Amino acid sequence: MTTTKAKEVNLDQEKLLRHFWYDTDTGDLYRLKDSVKGRPLGSGGSSAGYIYVLFEGNVYLAHRLVWLYVHGKWPEQGLDHIDLNPRNNRISNLREASQLQNMHNLYISVQNSSGVAGVTWDKATNKWKAQGSYNGKRVYLGRFVDIAEAGEAYTKFNTNVLKELACT
Repeated sequence: MTTTKAKEVNLDQEKLLRHFWYDTDTGDLYRLKDSVKGRPLGSGGSSAGYIYVLFEGNVYLAHRLVWLYVHGKWPEQGLDHIDLNPRNNRISNLREASQLQNMHNLYISVQNSSGVAGVTWDKATNKWKAQGSYNGKRVYLGRFVDIAEAGEAYTKFNTNVLKELACT
C-alpha cells in the first residue's frame, strides 16, 4: 500500500463520485456500496490524527479525497486544516497551502511561556521580545515594554508575510 502522490493520478473525480459520497455538513466520506451503512470511512492512522482511506490497494489522506471530490482536481500544493483539527474535513476548513505556509498555522508551542505567539521575555533587557520566522530564518521584530504591543508586532508581521494563511 502506498500514499504517494503518484497514485493520485489513477484516481479522478468521476471515479471518486462512483464509489464515494461526501457529507458537506460533517466532512465525512462514505462508500456508496458499504457493508457497514452509516459509518464514515477512514481511520486515524497517524499520530497527528489524520484520517486515512484505503481504496483499491492504495491509502489516501481523506482531506485530499475531499478536495478532489469537491473541486474536481487534486490540490496543487499541500492542504491546511484552518482550525488545526486534522479530523475536520469540511471543505470550508480546507485550503491549499505550501509546506512553509502550513507550518505557520500551528498552535502556540508548549515551550512558549508568555502565552502569546511570537513573544518571549528577554531577561537581559526586561522587555518582551517579538520575533517571527520566514523561509526558515528568524526575523527580529523588536523589544517592547507591553506584551500586547509585542503580540501586535508579531501578528502584523505574520499577516503581512503570510497573508490569509497567517495564524493569528
